[in-house]
Amino acid sequence: MKSFLLKTKKYFFLLGGFFLFSLISGVFSLFLYAQSPIQKNVDRKLFTIEKGWSGKKIAEELSEQDILPCKFCTFLYLSLVDHSPKSGTYRVSSKENHLQFTKRLLRADYGDVYTYLTFPEGATISDYANILKHKGIIQTPKEFLQYQKEEGYLYPDTYAIAPHEGVDTLVKMMRKKFHDTLKKAKREKVITLNDDDAITLASLVEKEAGNSLQEKQMIAGILLKRLEKGIPLQVDAPFLYERGKGSKDLSMQDLRNDSPYNTYTRKGLPKSPIGNPGYEALYAVFHPIPSPYFFYLHGKDGKVHFAKDYQEHLKNKRIYLR
Repeated sequence: MKSFLLKTKKYFFLLGGFFLFSLISGVFSLFLYAQSPIQKNVDRKLFTIEKGWSGKKIAEELSEQDILPCKFCTFLYLSLVDHSPKSGTYRVSSKENHLQFTKRLLRADYGDVYTYLTFPEGATISDYANILKHKGIIQTPKEFLQYQKEEGYLYPDTYAIAPHEGVDTLVKMMRKKFHDTLKKAKREKVITLNDDDAITLASLVEKEAGNSLQEKQMIAGILLKRLEKGIPLQVDAPFLYERGKGSKDLSMQDLRNDSPYNTYTRKGLPKSPIGNPGYEALYAVFHPIPSPYFFYLHGKDGKVHFAKDYQEHLKNKRIYLR
């Protein structure tokens, strides 16, 4: 009996030692795997996690694409942390080891996967199209000109686009940002213009004023007053939009040639926005600064000079446009 007990103890001791050795070996192997670098053949590769994927599905896809070859190791780690990576597209980097990449998935750190697009305030749909072509999002500018009718309503800002996202996604983002910004700019508004007219006016203010909010509000106030009194706006910015001619290139014949964008031959606003205004231009239209002025000009000294009547405006021209 004693001999049997000794043999049994020896057996359990050996079994326990084997189990402990296997456990240590397994942990050590997992450690080595976790610290091993991602293979260079998948460097810069994009890996997309779809919405609803389980940890098991993510581990399987990573293994199949040779990014994290040990499916069990990845699944085990995701199970231990009890947290699933967020959906989206991730950039793979061979500068990381397996554990670092897995942790980045859990942080929703997508890497340098996004294309950043910056659209300046006042830019037109045509300008947007050229920026998109330059960034390789579209092949030709014509691809974006289908959104020409949305001129003024696609908010100018910086946007980040993932590889699996295209122009349609971008436009949705721009529309949403525009409506959110418009809502903010309209708070406690002091004018009665409808939104469409206010946006068209804001597109003029964006082109006519400098970077100062106060200057934008002053010019918005002058243009609103001219509208109310039935005086032609007589602004040059629509000519650049319609004919590609700035103030310096305009002739008297250009000013006489009637069109829906000629604010010299027609009273009221142009038929549509001439660009996409930013927040300050929108805010300025809804919150103009009242003044006694009816005229303004941009002098060669880099400043805006206001006038109460046409005679004073002519005087400003003689002084500041020489």
